Amino acid sequence: KYSKSFLALLLPLLYCLIDAAGTVTDSVILETMDEDVANVAYELTFLLMGILAFVYVCIIRREKLTVRREGPKLLGGVCETAGQFAYIYAIADTAHSGSAMAIISAYCALSAVWGRIFLKEKLNFWHYAALVVILAGIIILGVFDA
Repeated sequence: KYSKSFLALLLPLLYCLIDAAGTVTDSVILETMDEDVANVAYELTFLLMGILAFVYVCIIRREKLTVRREGPKLLGGVCETAGQFAYIYAIADTAHSGSAMAIISAYCALSAVWGRIFLKEKLNFWHYAALVVILAGIIILGVFDA
């Protein structure tokens, strides 16, 4: 129903713009803060959000949590935390910032590829053309470490 709506186009675009702004902000923060301190600050922020979500779901809405149903979400959270650690150290490595940015930027392209593989989404010529351009940009960033 909403696959061709304005909202379907706007939300992914906004996500990418907000994520790009966050990446720039992260690099500015890491110029003044040690990587270990930044990681602790990020993890404490995520812990606070987790506590607030728990209070809302379990206390306000009175829903029961079951381990079997929440297991994939827990695994996703662990993987996200590991990715956050790697991301902070990669972006703080100013000697290889081009390579780090190339690797970090690959997730948007991989999301489209994974959607095609796992969700059986249909991609047209322009989707594949965009993926080729993205791949070329990632290779250029990685090779020239710009």
